[in-house]
Amino acid sequence: MRVWQGRPKFTPDEKTRMLEWQKAEAHYFGLLGLRLVDLEPGYCKLELPFKREISHGRGVVQGGILTTLADSCIAHATIAALAGEDRHTTTIELKINFIRPATPSLFTAEAWLIHLGNRTAVGEAEITNEEGKLIAKCLSSLMVLPGGRRPVAVEGDGPSTQT
Repeated sequence: MRVWQGRPKFTPDEKTRMLEWQKAEAHYFGLLGLRLVDLEPGYCKLELPFKREISHGRGVVQGGILTTLADSCIAHATIAALAGEDRHTTTIELKINFIRPATPSLFTAEAWLIHLGNRTAVGEAEITNEEGKLIAKCLSSLMVLPGGRRPVAVEGDGPSTQT
């Protein structure tokens, strides 16, 4: 795992709270079957099992689903880096390269934060199949905005009630 140097790793309790908060906030995860596997400030790992509903006629996962997987992974890595702050993000630019067809497999996305500033963030993600072969590579820019629902803070704070 590449480590982002912006803040220390979560303690086990902080990590548990962040994983629970993220799972509760990302409602579309259940629709697509996404699973949040690991989360640290500036790092995220998601899994997506293949199911027929996310593929097109030839049994290949539709590219928009893979783009959502990569985008979500980068966004969650960024949100984890903002834990405890009254800021949120939205994607403003995304580029993805599809390397090979995403045929039935368990897909893993890993994302790393490259930059986090006051107004923007940049992250990258790689999607691999269960054989470890690279399926797609993504680079994304995010706008960092004030307010919104604050990620679970470190040092024992719970989720914010802000909307």
